[in-house]
Amino acid sequence: MRTTPSSHSWFVLVGFLLVSIVVGAARVDGASVTLSWTAPTTNADGTRLADLASYRLYLATSTPPCPSASFFTVPSPTRAPASGETMSSLVTALTPGTTYFARVTAVDNSGNESACSGAASGVAHPDFRVTPSTTSFGSVPIGSTVDRTFTVQNTSTLTLSGAASVGAPYSTLSGGSFSLAPGASQTVTIRFRPTTTGTFIGNVNFTAGVDAVSRGVSGSGTIIAPVTLSVTKSGSGSGTVTSTPDGINCGGACSLSVTRGRAVTLTARAAAGSGFTGWRGACAGTADCVVTMSVARAVTATFAKRPLVGQ
Repeated sequence: MRTTPSSHSWFVLVGFLLVSIVVGAARVDGASVTLSWTAPTTNADGTRLADLASYRLYLATSTPPCPSASFFTVPSPTRAPASGETMSSLVTALTPGTTYFARVTAVDNSGNESACSGAASGVAHPDFRVTPSTTSFGSVPIGSTVDRTFTVQNTSTLTLSGAASVGAPYSTLSGGSFSLAPGASQTVTIRFRPTTTGTFIGNVNFTAGVDAVSRGVSGSGTIIAPVTLSVTKSGSGSGTVTSTPDGINCGGACSLSVTRGRAVTLTARAAAGSGFTGWRGACAGTADCVVTMSVARAVTATFAKRPLVGQ
């Protein structure tokens, strides 16, 4: 066979990159391997190689049989490689952290295959890292928002450009696209804004080149029951208490159902012949009463009669 290269032409260098396969809300990482080798330059008879068509890459978790029916084909960019010319190729859908062994052969225009190279091996390493692995947004009232962050770090020796994406009711608030120098990091902020009740489980998908990593997110949309602000009037005098927002007008309605966390302002106005002497309960003093309704609260407004002129 004509295309058998001399043995010194087949020194294979193996490096690994991390990719991901996303399945539902779980994180399933796969890996790819970058193989590099020195191209052959001579035929088995020592003549100059001039009809190189392609290479066959044999890859397995132990030294692969070579030749065999299982291989990856890589077209040759030239029919006659120059001395010292280096080739490389990326093989995907492998298992991260696993040691792989590779061997290479050359194929001429007639389909003749060379003898196999020696085997080289290496362990898969991540190309970029995303932390944390999962995050919970907790229970969020419908229409409200909560933000959480992920950190993307380039762990390779090359600059990486990538993006982060996620489906509703989550959205990418900032850092949705990134370009990272070796060793650099960037924060990606994800926002959760539920519009209905229920539990929402999803993935934030980070991609950079051929690599992809999925990180799980979860959160619940809830309806928070309102709380009640109650107002009571006391004392020998008379007057009214009103609220902003509207709803309290004592005498009349003396309670208000309020969304939890909302602030309510109460204003007391004494009637003729009376004076407002102060608040008790959730407020004190005589100025307008401002109550933040984190829980149900009660306020008492006291009015006192003023003595008649001449008494």
